[in-house]
Amino acid sequence: RLDTREQLKESRMLKPIISQFYERLKSYEAEADELAVTYSKMCQSLNSGESTYNLTDAQVVRVKLLKLAESIDSLSNKIAVLGTKDVENPPRGKTLQLQQMIRTAATSYLKKQVVALPRLPTESQLKAAQECKRQEVAARIEQEKQLAALEAQQADMLRKRDFPQHRDVDRNPSPSQQKSVDQVTPDMGWGPKPAQMFHSEDPMIQQMNIILDYIKQARSAQKYDEVATLEQNLKELREEYWRQQQENGQS
Repeated sequence: RLDTREQLKESRMLKPIISQFYERLKSYEAEADELAVTYSKMCQSLNSGESTYNLTDAQVVRVKLLKLAESIDSLSNKIAVLGTKDVENPPRGKTLQLQQMIRTAATSYLKKQVVALPRLPTESQLKAAQECKRQEVAARIEQEKQLAALEAQQADMLRKRDFPQHRDVDRNPSPSQQKSVDQVTPDMGWGPKPAQMFHSEDPMIQQMNIILDYIKQARSAQKYDEVATLEQNLKELREEYWRQQQENGQS
């Protein structure tokens, strides 16, 4: 009697086989989710030419994902056909419907998470992407140097303007120069005082210096909306100046 009671107790504590299969299935999916996030980051980074990740490591992660996909497919299929060979007591009604729903959900999961995985670059594609990335970084560094040099030049001209002994200004700007200055003056109920003109062979540099003077006036007057507008104009003008310098250097 004791043996019978113990067996009955153990049988009650054991989970149904479908529950055991389902728990294992969800653990496979959770592991696949985690690997898929890692793989996507690696793939995007490598295709962008970055050197954060190693191509071989990404390939290993992809293989693990595919093996998990096989396990999910196999286990969900086992759940779908569980007990169907039992002629006397096959699954019916809600039980059979539940098994089929688990299989359908697993199939949908695989299509969404695994089948749609992005492709890794080949060795040659990776080298080409890395070279392109290197050129982009070099171009950005060169642009930053050009802009820094331009800002230093403008700062030097402003210092000369602020000290009379170094002042070198044109007190009679041409109508075309004054018009270009007016175009960058914000129309918001406040306007800067006419800027003193700087001698410069490049009209764009002269205009940028005028905008810098306007920014200084706007900041002193606590007109921060105007400061933001003028700084955006200055940024666009500097970028255009750099672009023209690049074109002139290539021609």
